[in-house]
Amino acid sequence: MNITYQMTKEEALQKIEKVVIDKLQVPVESLFHNSKKRNHIDARQIFFYLCKDRNIRPCYIQDYILSEHNHKMAHSNILYGQEKIKNYMRVDTDLRDLVKELKCLV
Repeated sequence: MNITYQMTKEEALQKIEKVVIDKLQVPVESLFHNSKKRNHIDARQIFFYLCKDRNIRPCYIQDYILSEHNHKMAHSNILYGQEKIKNYMRVDTDLRDLVKELKCLV
């Protein structure tokens, strides 16, 4: 019998978060808490983009961030971050390669 296991949304969000913080070496507490450092912003936006790639809706992302990190994230920030990474990947081959690598890990 061939049984396939599909992750829950929460498991997928946890996996994406772990992959992003491990690969980009950002502290987990700075991933969602209004850090203005460029590498933290990039990590956050890549997290949002990878969630979109896994068809995780922004409302689930918001709920996850609130329940796991006690931080409210605006719906518009999630959509903005997803769009920024999508646009940057069009011109930045290094970023495109990084995101491709991260996609394979999640």
